[in-house]
Amino acid sequence: MMNGDPADPNTASFKKGALGELKNKVRIAEEYDTDKWSPAVAGANMKKAIRAVGLKNIAAVYSANDGMAGAVIDTLKAAGATTIPPVTGQDANLDAVQRVVSGEQYMTVYKSFLDEATDAAQMAVYKVQGRDIQYDALAQDKVDSPTEKDVPATLVPVVALTKDNIKDTVIADGVYTVAQICTPKYRSACAAIGLE
Repeated sequence: MMNGDPADPNTASFKKGALGELKNKVRIAEEYDTDKWSPAVAGANMKKAIRAVGLKNIAAVYSANDGMAGAVIDTLKAAGATTIPPVTGQDANLDAVQRVVSGEQYMTVYKSFLDEATDAAQMAVYKVQGRDIQYDALAQDKVDSPTEKDVPATLVPVVALTKDNIKDTVIADGVYTVAQICTPKYRSACAAIGLE
């Protein structure tokens, strides 16, 4: 388990959510916090995990973001892994989507940036204009911050982006084009999943 930066309040939420799904279902052999979400630190932590667990004994790696997932995958390859176990990430970065296409990364968490930005802008406008009814209708969720509890929010759906839904997520939302994803290095992998 490759968690994010312990100084970032989001890390605790991500860790709690992941453990809520993994606890009593899998054995977490090693768990690391990653200072400043640094891929270099994640890579160093992955080397420690390989030494502690053994390369052939790593069944999967939860990574709290895509930058760290890339470092985890590179470290596994450098250690001699001929088959990469399922590695997760978050943020749907372009390089992560390409790793999903190629099969190096199992999935990444995608949240529609367009929905997040649109909802945030609309909430701000409603608040400034004093349109409480519209604001309340949009801000039906509640979240906690380090200093406030029950902050009004709108939460967008979270999607596990895999090879099967790239067209329906980042391409449909206009985040990336097929040409951006399917560069020459990934063209045959894209064709294999019908992404042309």
